Amino acid sequence: MTNYQTMAQRINKADTLVALAKVESSLDRIFNAGIFTANEYSKLDSKIVDKQVAIEVNRIIQTQHKE
Repeated sequence: MTNYQTMAQRINKADTLVALAKVESSLDRIFNAGIFTANEYSKLDSKIVDKQVAIEVNRIIQTQHKE
């Protein structure tokens, strides 16, 4: 498994905003170390943002159903 695939898997497994923040921090460190290209970083960062939005939307929907 490549570093890119491993990071994508970590993003997919993260199920909270806190977990995603940790993955994002790790992504930044790895990118700064030169492991990922700018293109790979951009794609992975987009996956994180998409996942953050999905978690937040799901939280809002669950909150509305409780009311």
